[in-house]
Amino acid sequence: MGVDPGEKHIGIALANPTIGLAKPLMIIKHISRAENAARIVKLAEENHCGAIVIGCPTDSDGQEGVSARRSLRLINAIREISSIELIPWDESHTSQDAMETLIASGAKKKNRQKRLDDLSAAMLLIDYMASLNLGSHNA
Repeated sequence: MGVDPGEKHIGIALANPTIGLAKPLMIIKHISRAENAARIVKLAEENHCGAIVIGCPTDSDGQEGVSARRSLRLINAIREISSIELIPWDESHTSQDAMETLIASGAKKKNRQKRLDDLSAAMLLIDYMASLNLGSHNA
């Protein structure tokens, strides 16, 4: 499962690592770190996910920035309640790539933001799987 955490929304996507495909699942609204962690774990369990890949963007210098620290706090909150494998992954350009994909697909401007977070999560998963050459994780 892929997670693209943002300040207001969290994009969720599921993957089939055997064929290297990922699809957006849903966007959940940020409530609190503990509540977000619980909802993410519940979704992972319901979808029989073996791992969760969580976006942890780096800044332009490759350093951990504010967004990455927020993601790492979410990872720690999930670790407190679940033993599922958690994989932090640099997703620095997934939102930009997702927006470009939406534009290229002809999505209307007013609808693009609604679909951005879960599409970003799917792109994060695709990038992760590509790095593994479609490895054996059930994300």
